[in-house]
Amino acid sequence: KVDVDSFDLDLLDAALGAVKPRVIIMEVIRNIPPPFRYALHYSPDLQEYLDHDHFGVSLAYLVAYLAGKKFLLYKTNYVDSYWIHEDLVPEFEANERGLLF
Repeated sequence: KVDVDSFDLDLLDAALGAVKPRVIIMEVIRNIPPPFRYALHYSPDLQEYLDHDHFGVSLAYLVAYLAGKKFLLYKTNYVDSYWIHEDLVPEFEANERGLLF
């Protein structure tokens, strides 16, 4: 799970360069609805940006970014989004009635 309340997307990008997960859990910014895309990226001056409500990454940004990494949105709740690698789709569809990606 990635939830550092700041440059979450940059941390995920670095992690995906080192590991090949099949499931990802990411915190999302709920006050930036689709289709708007937003991500706070790392900066040496980051501290001055952490005092507002727009830190982390929006759901629409994650959809676009993770699609390029072959991850599909599985579920969301109030805070987190759950992503599965496309290789897992047949297993999920076979085990959860009515689920189609």
